[in-house]
Amino acid sequence: MLIIVVFIRAGENTVGPVTVADFNRFVEYLAGTELIAKDKKLSRKIHAEKYRQLCNRTGVNASSAEKFILGYIQRPDEWRKVQIAILAVLDSIK
Repeated sequence: MLIIVVFIRAGENTVGPVTVADFNRFVEYLAGTELIAKDKKLSRKIHAEKYRQLCNRTGVNASSAEKFILGYIQRPDEWRKVQIAILAVLDSIK
């Protein structure tokens, strides 16, 4: 289980257009897709299985991830927070 710390103002439970819990699920999904894509040693079948497991674990799929990303299209400063969170997840795995 990956836990991402997000700094928000006291009393708030949202980050951008989603709750902190949803934000964490999307960040885990996006980081996971990056890891799966970078592992060139795996067969297509194994890639597909790892992706299915990631979707099941996070409850996120490509369509919902696209909507999440598009929610930040006009807010590059907020998107940068997403990128930093993704990098934090990837760094914690190394």
